Amino acid sequence: MSNVQVIDVNTSNLYDFAHCFLQNHKHPGYIAKTAWLKKRLHEGLRYKLLVRDEGKWIGFIEYAPAARTWRAVKAKGYMVIHCIWTYPKSIQHKGYGKMLLDTCIKDAQAKGMNGVAVVTRTSLKGTFTAKRDLFIKTGFKLADSSPPDHELLAMKFEKDVPLPKFPEDFTERLEKYKKGLTIIWSNQCPYIGKSLGEIFETVKKKGIKHKAIELKTAREAQAAPTPYAVFSIIYDGKVVADHMVSNTRFKNILKEISL
Repeated sequence: MSNVQVIDVNTSNLYDFAHCFLQNHKHPGYIAKTAWLKKRLHEGLRYKLLVRDEGKWIGFIEYAPAARTWRAVKAKGYMVIHCIWTYPKSIQHKGYGKMLLDTCIKDAQAKGMNGVAVVTRTSLKGTFTAKRDLFIKTGFKLADSSPPDHELLAMKFEKDVPLPKFPEDFTERLEKYKKGLTIIWSNQCPYIGKSLGEIFETVKKKGIKHKAIELKTAREAQAAPTPYAVFSIIYDGKVVADHMVSNTRFKNILKEISL
């Protein structure tokens, strides 16, 4: 791994690299993510790439202090990881993910924080949440859980600091969306954009009344009705999708709820 380095992405080199492995600068997701990053980097978010000497990027990690996180967690004093990803599969399980995670841990320690936290799931099918295995192997412990299978893992730097937790009022938060179809989204994940456009086209063609809510600040994301926060579909106060879905899956959801 001697030919690999971790690079800090900032506003001056923002366009030099792919974002979440999207490298086409004209891709709607790339454009949206770049605009989102420009604002968030000034707020304390860190976005780091794992790059080989020849300039090929093979991984990234994105994290922010709890006050600026785009996850619905209560983690005062913690650094919260949004995403960590290495690619292609041929380089996975070779220590690159650990290298990225270590940079976040060291960053949080240098800032005198309580620890590092991350939202994971016991079932990863169709989600963009981080796999829990890497964190457990690194010493993270289960701090909290939330239905259906969300987990909040944490590494504490001091024994006596409180563990982070999920909000206890997700049910109450859903009360705001108890009538009809509501789609909640943000540009934190660049892959949401493509499906979102197709989903909006589908509801338009079917003539389905709906509310579309874009989360524009970290505070709004932290107040979301699901732990992942940045994408959800709610119908009559019930969550029918708590992570990004394809338009095909969305059409199946509409059938399931008789729309």
